[in-house]
Amino acid sequence: MRWSLFFLSACLSLQVHTYPVSEPSSSDIDPLPSNVTFSSNDRRSSIALLKRAGTLVCGVSLRDAVRQDCVDRQGIQQFTFAGAATGTIIPRQMTVAAAHNPTNAVQCEHALELQVVQTVLLQSHFCDVLTQLIAAEHAAGHDENNNAAHIMAGIVGAINGPENLFFLQTDVNSAKRTYVQKAVASNAAAPALSVASTPTNSQAFADVHQFIHNAAIQQGSTDVAHAADVAIAAVIHLATVLQPQPAALHDALAVYNGHFEAGLTVTHTWNRVLAATVVA
Repeated sequence: MRWSLFFLSACLSLQVHTYPVSEPSSSDIDPLPSNVTFSSNDRRSSIALLKRAGTLVCGVSLRDAVRQDCVDRQGIQQFTFAGAATGTIIPRQMTVAAAHNPTNAVQCEHALELQVVQTVLLQSHFCDVLTQLIAAEHAAGHDENNNAAHIMAGIVGAINGPENLFFLQTDVNSAKRTYVQKAVASNAAAPALSVASTPTNSQAFADVHQFIHNAAIQQGSTDVAHAADVAIAAVIHLATVLQPQPAALHDALAVYNGHFEAGLTVTHTWNRVLAATVVA
């Protein structure tokens, strides 16, 4: 892969942030039989082999953090809720505390849902650009690191960094995935999400709304959304400055840029999630 001085300087001006690569979420890992054990040295490789294929884009898993990454995050907070979900627009009392010894009642959570990034990349036809970029580099004989996982490493790193990790009570985390899915699927600028909708975890939508509007969560997730957009822009820039530029790559970029100019970005999509309201 060729990295021109122009491209490198552009990346620096865009302030592309990448974070240490971590592991896939423990929620995406099948449980092991009780008689199967691994040494600590085999931990990462065994998890990688056992994980389910989740949150895939262009053949690359966007999920790269596990519970231990949350445990290792200095000063990480956990969010828990009193009693059962109300099933109304009134949330439960939320407790925010330092997660020194998190229990199994909380999960390692991405504040900015990975499905938001997945949706943006798929709907913008980012993968078509990536496919044509890889093909063009291959045709030019540049095969070192010329693969989707390497090219998308900055995107994966941005959304799995410590700034995006928190501990969240399990039932609210489950409801959050549904909440975000419904908000993203809506065409409204401020989607109205009903606590009476299916599936039944919608009964905790008021708790989800409360969680994502916590000051630390809202600021952190917004910052991560911006970092994801910057990392995506770096890949698009790499494709844009490639010379000679094959017609297929030119056409793929035209489609992508059309969606981008129409406002299809991670930040814009996440802002619609934040703008959602909870209704009866």
